[in-house]
Amino acid sequence: MNVDPWETDAFIDTDGAPAPADDDLGDPDAAAWSMTPSGWSDPETSTDGPRYWDRMISSERARARRSRRPATIVFVEIGGLDEHAATGGVEGVRSVLIGAGRTLTQQVRASDCVARIATARFAVFLPETNEIEAINFVERARSAIETAILDAGDDLRVAIGWASPANGDLDVALTVAEERLAGELRVSR
Repeated sequence: MNVDPWETDAFIDTDGAPAPADDDLGDPDAAAWSMTPSGWSDPETSTDGPRYWDRMISSERARARRSRRPATIVFVEIGGLDEHAATGGVEGVRSVLIGAGRTLTQQVRASDCVARIATARFAVFLPETNEIEAINFVERARSAIETAILDAGDDLRVAIGWASPANGDLDVALTVAEERLAGELRVSR
């Protein structure tokens, strides 16, 4: 019997899907844990997962169309994990991702959402956040994450893309945040 998690108070990933083979960073031990989150939550980083993010963004799009209130989308990607896996192994990568997830979670308000949506990518939704507040959050988050992963090695980089359209159009915000993230990733390589 399939139960819709939105009809219960539990967000448990029950799909049991294994991590994709191309996402193991070349480490044979990577199969022991899921590098790519696939469910409602990500137990590795104690953040929401990609399924939750997709459902939440879908709901927030509808709210934003009705209310036209400001909102911010932030994408954070930790670069250099391939190189880091070669020296630090899976445990080194795991500790970096856990540190980044915890740090992001500490930077947000109770009404915000932090989700790990890919191996090294986190997404943050900041409702009722204008552009000035978004800039402040991005700079705080970047500094905190860089500090948190500093001990892990010089081969790691933090790239952030964000958008905060005044009218709350989340489709525009998602596109602009993705473009800004791609630009930062190109520069940081």
